[in-house]
Amino acid sequence: MASITPISRDQFNFIAQICVPLNIISLISSIASCMTFGFIRIYYPNLADRVSFRLSFAALFCDIGYSVHILILLGLDVGIGFSCIYTVWGVVFFGLTSLFFIVCIALVCIMILFYCSLHMYFICLSFFDFRIFI
Repeated sequence: MASITPISRDQFNFIAQICVPLNIISLISSIASCMTFGFIRIYYPNLADRVSFRLSFAALFCDIGYSVHILILLGLDVGIGFSCIYTVWGVVFFGLTSLFFIVCIALVCIMILFYCSLHMYFICLSFFDFRIFI
């Protein structure tokens, strides 16, 4: 059974020194990807109208929120109180929401695969409707 041991201030500073640059890189790449989405939406609106493309934009937005909340949590001295609760909530919410959108993209791609190659789109859709109502 795993035990939770508190970390020292030096260990936290070491973790923050490693994670902050990586989160800055993640934030910059997510913002650049959102800008690319915007340019594709302006110049090629037919390509940006796909469901998986819109879901990936939502996942990028959640990645931006996750990176910002991690940077707030690691970069600022967040004491015990509302700011600590809010940043931890933001990290959990945006992390799980991003995962939800990635799973939705995978389900859309699976349904497209069934529709294009096996022509079982309606069977697959009725299966998912059945699972929702259970």
